[in-house]
Amino acid sequence: MKTMKLIPILFLCLVSCNKGTQSNDYPTYSLEDISAINLQMSLPLDSFVSEMNVIPLETQDYSLIDNVDLLRESENYLFVYSEKNGSFYRFDKQGKYLGKIGERGQGPEEFIGIKQIELDNGQQEIYVMDYLGRKMKIYSFEGKFLRAFPLPENLAYTNFTLIPEQKTIYYVSSQNSICPDVLEYEIPTGKFTQLSKHEREMGKGEFFFGQTFFAETNSSLYMYHYYNDTVYQIKDNKLTPDHLLVLGERIVPWEDLGPEILTNPKPMRKKIQINKMASLKDYICIFYSVTRYEGTSRKDFMCIYKPGEDSFYPHANLTSQHFLDIANGHQFDTGFQGKSILCAILPQYLSEDILQKYHIDEEDNPVIIQYILK
Repeated sequence: MKTMKLIPILFLCLVSCNKGTQSNDYPTYSLEDISAINLQMSLPLDSFVSEMNVIPLETQDYSLIDNVDLLRESENYLFVYSEKNGSFYRFDKQGKYLGKIGERGQGPEEFIGIKQIELDNGQQEIYVMDYLGRKMKIYSFEGKFLRAFPLPENLAYTNFTLIPEQKTIYYVSSQNSICPDVLEYEIPTGKFTQLSKHEREMGKGEFFFGQTFFAETNSSLYMYHYYNDTVYQIKDNKLTPDHLLVLGERIVPWEDLGPEILTNPKPMRKKIQINKMASLKDYICIFYSVTRYEGTSRKDFMCIYKPGEDSFYPHANLTSQHFLDIANGHQFDTGFQGKSILCAILPQYLSEDILQKYHIDEEDNPVIIQYILK
């Protein structure tokens, strides 16, 4: 998508955005040229990490996990959601199973399917977005159901981020448009404020591709939407343009998102799909896939950059002689208070010496690798 065409449209669409200058006044990072990807590029993990902990999740009949889809860390616990299992688990920091959070079902204290999870560490509360149940459900860290309130109506609000200090939730919709719908929700008052609104309706048979992602670094909350080159800061009840992340011709066009893509994937060749956004200290990490890369059907990458600076790596592996590498676009989650990052790894992908040292069997639950940041 061409940046120069996007920015004027954005300022017409965003309700609360400050009017900015020309797009080339913003720092720009580009993923459009996939020939710039260097598969051997590595950054020293040791420059970020001081300590690594290997945490095998207890494997019992009552705690079997097929895959880790959502992972959150509090001061004392690890919270793990497995979509295939339909279960939300609590473990201690040594991986001991402590119980489930809620149950799958349609009761007032149950969830149908979890879309997103955020923690309020101060209040020791878990915010669970039950998208199909159309409720935000709040549980204590010990698993007790506390309360619930409805999700925003009318639109597919499928993601949110929680700012506990401000008692605020930011909801975003899935929408194949330049502007996502962004709502600020004040938890104590129940008041909604719309920060931006979509400018197009999805066509018949079109499926969602325009996801929105959040990352928090340097006490700043960043938001990035797939069909928008601009990465925003959310502050003072406004979306403020901060820098550009350009996909250019690698973006999947709206017209290719109809049902025929399932039988004819040719238009998706060499396109980029964003999978996740996370922070690593004062860096932003974008996890993405190239749908066709050098003869393979799909390959995962991680770009890493520091907002406002020239250092930009279209793909980087984090390697170390002391710790397990984070390579080949393997995703991680930001841990408690930004002091750690967490990787969930299936045992069959661990080395034999790690399996033996920690008495892990290849059929066991996923293993959490906790990297303590300097």
